[in-house]
Amino acid sequence: MKTINFLFVILFSLAVAACGGGGSGGSGSGGGNAPSTPAPTYSISGTVSDPIGVTITVTGGTPNTGAITDASGKYTVTGLHDGTYTVTPSKAGSTFFPPNKVIVISGANMTVPNFTGGHAILANVSGTVRGTWVEGVTITMSNGAIGTTASDAAGNYGFTGLASGVTYTFTPALAGYTFTPVSRTVAIPQASSAPVAVPILSAASTVASYSISGTVSKTTIKTGTIAIRLIPCPGCSSVLGTVADSGGAYTVRGLQPGDYTVVAEMEVPGTVSPNASNPFGISGPVSVSVANPNPAVNVTVADPPAVPAPGTPGSLRVAPGNSSALVMYSPAEGAYGREHATSYKIYWGTDVAASTGGGSATFAAQGDRTINFHVLSGLNNGDVLYFRMSSFVGATESPPSAVAGPVTIGATSGLNTVSGTVSSSGTATGTLIVGLYSSTTGVYFTRIAITANPQSYSIAGIADGGYFPFAVVDTNSNGAIDSGEISSVNVIGGLITVGGGTTTTRNFTLSPASATASVSTEHYRDGTGWHSYRLMLGVNDGIKRAVAVTLVSGLNVAVPVDMSANRVISLDPNTRPNTGESYMFRVTFADGSTENIAASVSGVLDSFATNLAASAGTTPTLTWGAPSPLLSTPYIYRLVLWGDTDRISWRYPQDFGLPSTTLSVPYNGAVLTSGYSYQWGVQVRDASGNSATSPSNFTVVP
Repeated sequence: MKTINFLFVILFSLAVAACGGGGSGGSGSGGGNAPSTPAPTYSISGTVSDPIGVTITVTGGTPNTGAITDASGKYTVTGLHDGTYTVTPSKAGSTFFPPNKVIVISGANMTVPNFTGGHAILANVSGTVRGTWVEGVTITMSNGAIGTTASDAAGNYGFTGLASGVTYTFTPALAGYTFTPVSRTVAIPQASSAPVAVPILSAASTVASYSISGTVSKTTIKTGTIAIRLIPCPGCSSVLGTVADSGGAYTVRGLQPGDYTVVAEMEVPGTVSPNASNPFGISGPVSVSVANPNPAVNVTVADPPAVPAPGTPGSLRVAPGNSSALVMYSPAEGAYGREHATSYKIYWGTDVAASTGGGSATFAAQGDRTINFHVLSGLNNGDVLYFRMSSFVGATESPPSAVAGPVTIGATSGLNTVSGTVSSSGTATGTLIVGLYSSTTGVYFTRIAITANPQSYSIAGIADGGYFPFAVVDTNSNGAIDSGEISSVNVIGGLITVGGGTTTTRNFTLSPASATASVSTEHYRDGTGWHSYRLMLGVNDGIKRAVAVTLVSGLNVAVPVDMSANRVISLDPNTRPNTGESYMFRVTFADGSTENIAASVSGVLDSFATNLAASAGTTPTLTWGAPSPLLSTPYIYRLVLWGDTDRISWRYPQDFGLPSTTLSVPYNGAVLTSGYSYQWGVQVRDASGNSATSPSNFTVVP
């Protein structure tokens, strides 16, 4: 019986399939009902008076439908059946009128009356940076909106007109600093215009450093800027420094562990140039360490107990020009780099004592410039002259210097010519001094009246060699660089090479900048292949006189670092610098103004001198070979020799360097000791001031 029922079911199913299935009709005489028709759909469209990006949400008969307005504020929502719908516009931080519309679809497309408004409810966001340096921190806003700003001198920053109902992230950045936390996120409540505060961001130097702070008091009745300089050892040059504020308070930041002596000096004219006639004070040694990171050191400045004796200037050198002479000298300096002179006097004459048949010229002390010189005019071409020099403190004159000469005025010694133009911003008046400096072949220069801008110049009779070019707009034509006069004397770089009786073009563009900054690199490689790198960072006076400099930011060094005015500091980044890395300096000038000045790494030199060798004897001859790989641009050499046993330290030459054609020099320092070992090195320096130094060792053999 079960088998019969099962067969019946199968036969019934086959019969249904043969008839077209299911009895719903079909073609043929046995058809059923007609197929069903899908319900029709319609659309809702309209316009919002707001830029692109308003979300339109339609709820009701067909849920979860919507659209986004186009650039004209138009929208269309399709696929809607008959029914009642609510149309709602929305955009973060915006309000609309009316807030929504109820639309009934009944057999036709519908147009929604315009939504108006769409005006965002805006709020302001502000925050503060705290820590070791707070100004100039770049704050980047992301997430809800994109933008950047920088913190002000108090560390404050802000963004205005931000849409409510949005979450924003604020990320600080400044080279050399780590921030805690790395970013802050805040949300502006929906439809709120109340100001929102970002929690504090804290800045700290990525490289650890320490500081010395204190107060300077005075017993002198004189007034002036008080310069603070830190001396790391007796007889050493200052390493860092600043100026005290009007109340005498000071802080010097960026110190590494060690012992320091604090020197406070009042420079009455306000130029912070060390001079023995200035009120002066000095502390005892103070130790800076992890255990004593911020010691307090107070100093008192007082008038000198007696008028200091003037010192005799040294290294007198004279270069002849057309009816003129350029006199270079080293300032008369005593302890702590203080100049023992308020003025200088140059004598010249036809006798070997430079006392008869000539004349004299007096000029004010120039302070701690990179090159100290004075140009004499009104001399006669062809005259053979001798020169000597003395210094004065008030009316007291020093003993004279060694005599320089004979010098033939107007004479030349080479076959090369350098010519070009000197351009300066604004109106240039007075006298133009253009020169080429070499420590071995001398100085060649011209002095001409300024009649045009740019002003053409030409210097003939130059000997083969490498030179540092310089130009000065001597506005008052007194032969010296005075405050406010435009020059390129202290600018690092610009080395040119002349030779073969050729003419070289060198154009100058002198900018009336308040000051200029420089960054150069030092690359050191020892015999084992170990490499180290240093940065030389400095600020040079322009038309203003710097009294304090702070290295504000930069990679791989402790920041901020308070530098003595017009000083170059050497910092060890412990990593290879990269071309383009920028360093920012805050410069304070004698007139009380401040300015941020940036400088960048121009490159790292990888060409080292080769085949270093020292001859026998206690005054050996030092020789070396050309750098490898050979440089295609101008370069010079400098030498250094030191001995740990007898503490000898010798640098040659004392100024800019030796031309690239020089491959040996006789050692002319203190006599070396037989049997002692010494280290020496040759530094290759390119036209941008970057250098590479390779060392060698030798033991003195009699």
